[in-house]
Amino acid sequence: MKIYQNLGKFIKNWQNRTENDHPIFVHHTGAMFGIGALASDRLAIERINRLKHRESSKKYIVLFANHDWLNKYQIKTTTRINRLLQQLLPGEVTFVLPCDDDRLAHLASEGKIAIRIPTSPFLREAIEQLGEPIISTSINKSDEEAVNDLKVIESLNWADFALVPPHISHSSYSPSTIITFEEGQPICLREGSLSFEMIRRSCRKPLVMFICSGNICRSPMAEYYFRQLVQEKKLPFRTTSAGFIDTASTISEHSQTVLAEDGIDASQHFSKLISLELTNEAWLILTMTKRHKTDYIELDPNVEHKVFTISEYLNKAECGHNGDIEDPYGLDIYFYRQTYKTIKCYIEELIKKIAKE
Repeated sequence: MKIYQNLGKFIKNWQNRTENDHPIFVHHTGAMFGIGALASDRLAIERINRLKHRESSKKYIVLFANHDWLNKYQIKTTTRINRLLQQLLPGEVTFVLPCDDDRLAHLASEGKIAIRIPTSPFLREAIEQLGEPIISTSINKSDEEAVNDLKVIESLNWADFALVPPHISHSSYSPSTIITFEEGQPICLREGSLSFEMIRRSCRKPLVMFICSGNICRSPMAEYYFRQLVQEKKLPFRTTSAGFIDTASTISEHSQTVLAEDGIDASQHFSKLISLELTNEAWLILTMTKRHKTDYIELDPNVEHKVFTISEYLNKAECGHNGDIEDPYGLDIYFYRQTYKTIKCYIEELIKKIAKE
């Protein structure tokens, strides 16, 4: 089994295959090793069925390259499901959703297919280069434990080649959580590495998270004003805020004062650091500056599609502001009031936008 760690060499070899080739290949999803083939290659899929001693009636998970492919392959969703897709993919959640695309009909069960966007940027780029989805399954015979050691996988001699990022030779077995929907509500088909309770909570009330540097000035102002408007308008959203610096502090005095002038009590606020748990649970992440956005994506490239500066996500012209919301920390309260005025305008625009959706 030839192992490709260079995507360009892999694609060049792939393009040289003949019409009689029906290759199957090992890959790493970002959480575990899998074996798969082009979603359209039924002969390759049958090869995998025979290797796994798996009934051909059982369907496989289909891996997409990015969110745009959901429309490309006619995956039927709703606003609520779209929010979950934005929140959780790329990630370790598989969605079983209706699909009207004939190209995937052989992978459907009762009109639905199981789809996921993998967390591995390497694999996503490979799928993009291949030009169509792949099917993916664990490397094991039915009812046996999955193999997650590359040397052992090589010795099985199942695959024609492997497409694996450098430095990955072992992996834990971390199956995805699988969900579907009935009457708009999520149903857990398999609980895996992501909590179904978190998914259900997010479906009911999506989480909007605001980000600044220390989580004691700008982002708490946004969080607490957003919470007040959500409560007033009885909208189904939750909110939180976090920062990059571990200040371990209560809200700044001037931020607390300007919120209190609006009748908002933020005295119980205590700063939080950005965490994987918060990132997974957030549907929408709004930063105060471009630098915050860039730094967040550097921490976790898989969140790129759901992290925005607050000014780029909303109507800048309406708020008379264009660009970063600068930090008033250490300045006179006048500057806090100006900062809060700008944040309020953006939050009001945000409420209008999400209420329409």
